[in-house]
Amino acid sequence: MKSKVLVVGAGPLQVPLINELNNLGFYTISISNLPNDPGLEIASKGKNISILDFSNIEKMFMDDDVNFAITCGSDLGTLSVAKICEKFNKTGIGTKHVLNVSHKGKFYNLLKKLSLNRVPYFIVTKRLDLTSILKKIKRFPVVVKPLFSSGSRGISILNNQGEIIKNHEVVFNASTIFKGYVIQEYIDGIEVGAECFIENNKIVFLQFTIKTKNVYNVPIGHFVPNKLSLNIVKIITNEIQTIVNYLGIDNSPANLDIIINNKNKPFIIDLGFRLGGNMLPDLMKLKYGFNPYLKIINYALGEKSNNNFSDPKSGKYGSIIFHSNSNGNLSKNKIIMIRNLFGKLENANIVFDISAGASYEKFIQGNKRFGHSLCQFRSIEHYRNVFSSFNKIVNSN
Repeated sequence: MKSKVLVVGAGPLQVPLINELNNLGFYTISISNLPNDPGLEIASKGKNISILDFSNIEKMFMDDDVNFAITCGSDLGTLSVAKICEKFNKTGIGTKHVLNVSHKGKFYNLLKKLSLNRVPYFIVTKRLDLTSILKKIKRFPVVVKPLFSSGSRGISILNNQGEIIKNHEVVFNASTIFKGYVIQEYIDGIEVGAECFIENNKIVFLQFTIKTKNVYNVPIGHFVPNKLSLNIVKIITNEIQTIVNYLGIDNSPANLDIIINNKNKPFIIDLGFRLGGNMLPDLMKLKYGFNPYLKIINYALGEKSNNNFSDPKSGKYGSIIFHSNSNGNLSKNKIIMIRNLFGKLENANIVFDISAGASYEKFIQGNKRFGHSLCQFRSIEHYRNVFSSFNKIVNSN
């Protein structure tokens, strides 16, 4: 009998993971409260269950005699998997591990406790008086982040007390499960992404990306390689290892966002014990020659990883998320133009999430994408030029 695996989530980020599991011969059960999510179609069985409906997930896990659970690219999904692992004594990180990093308030408290690089911050909850907190803020702009969300949802850069008050309810309610948000001093610098793997409590892989965001502060692509100075890499590596040692992480991926300020000092601003979004696992696979999806499957099974990291391939690679800064329609002509644009590039992989004639929404969060491309580029300038050409196509009539 095939081993049964629950894939928590069914959006585009889960599709490569489901395909990997299917190819390995697992019986896959994918869940989502969105009936049109593609993972529901390609899994052995798809169920319309919210990834936050813990009681029904537990019931289904028992009723379907599922062997293990897994997810990728989602903080909410990672918490659900952790709850399942604890409930049914399965291999994996626990809820305390997830909450200590994915819960923004707990994460910044952790940075403070471990004396790691950080900037002033305040935590806003129902039990706190926003007026008293505003009096303590010494410098603007600030960044507000929901306590627990997924990706960049609800994150805003605000310039004064009035903007904080105006955005209070929106940001407060953008937080899932735990209502509230963090007000953090804005760090002026360059933001980079990072993918990391921890095995036997040690960092065995860490690579950085050049990260691109849109006008809504949502990531829309990554480019590799990104060569940082040895000193910055050493600082970041030591800080990740300090967190891993303190929390007792054995085997897990880690996705990070880092800002390097104008004094060349790095700050870890976000960390999640999961694979990244924006096709980062696929980008790692393309550039660095190992399979991140197979890695996390090994971890979930409690097996020693047999998918060793290899030397990176030569060349430069990038991911571009198909998105728009406004609502629109994916016409046949736009599809042809997009295929022609990316089809000229080396190692081009082009995927559309919606069909010709379908509508897409402005890209204010990751699930508003309508496809992606992974390609080889000549340089970062070439990557940015292709990005610019894509934007012109999407914004054309």
